[in-house]
Amino acid sequence: MKADRISIGDIRIFLSAATYKNYTKAAKSLYTTQPTITKVIHHMEKELGVILFEKEGKGMHLTTQGLYLYKQYQPLLSELDHIYDALHTKNTTIKIGILEGYDFENLLFEHLTTINKKHPELTLSINIYDLHELIEYSDDLDIVFMNTLEASSLNHYHFMEIDKIPYYLVVSRNHPLAKENSVHLKDLAQEHHFILCQKETLSTLEFVKQTWDIVNLHPTFETVDNRLTLLMKISQNSGVSLLPAYMIKGYEDKLTLIPLVDFPSTIYRIMGINDLHSFSDRLVFLEDMRALLHI
Repeated sequence: MKADRISIGDIRIFLSAATYKNYTKAAKSLYTTQPTITKVIHHMEKELGVILFEKEGKGMHLTTQGLYLYKQYQPLLSELDHIYDALHTKNTTIKIGILEGYDFENLLFEHLTTINKKHPELTLSINIYDLHELIEYSDDLDIVFMNTLEASSLNHYHFMEIDKIPYYLVVSRNHPLAKENSVHLKDLAQEHHFILCQKETLSTLEFVKQTWDIVNLHPTFETVDNRLTLLMKISQNSGVSLLPAYMIKGYEDKLTLIPLVDFPSTIYRIMGINDLHSFSDRLVFLEDMRALLHI
């Protein structure tokens, strides 16, 4: 018997699946994904050597062994949660990492203040990081706010979309296109393009290349790993870039944003949840944050 390889997190998932009799609903209640629920249940069945659930029409029900396990685990987990809550009643810290450059500060400040007032027992430790730092500290963070381009860098997180990021052509004030009200991608095929792409991930570079491949155009690219350096290069009329509006913060008087008529790709700001961490206070935070962000 290898049941010692079953974690408290696995038990919590099993109990939720047993309660809802539906993997999708169980996943939603725990702010995780349906494949994660399926994987955990299969893992438990393999470790215990029994079948825990059987299909019943469009739903499912516990087997005899599954029902026995449910009755044993339910009071055990309740007691463990009670012990945890007793230990953390005075103060629980939730560590939040925010990727710089995507205006999360303005999006989140009011919401985080609201949650702090509603739950004074929670301490929200908030730090703004560049991508290198966010990846470095990701194991220790509970919640991250970033974009879909960089999400693949954090393997042990699952993500929820917040809102779509509109992209613009960014040029210097004296660039020939600066007076245009809008542009098509074909108008930019001869321009030299700067791409903000840090060494830790090439996802942004691949995204930009795929975007141009969609319209069958192939301009020249130059990667820059620092936002301010990129903005300085554009302001000196050394090239152009496709960026969200809030990326040009600090250079608004030197650069011009031009709407893109036919930008074929979609990127979202997202909230990521660390699947390696599991505690009841985080669920309170997540429920409030999801309601405030309408996700």
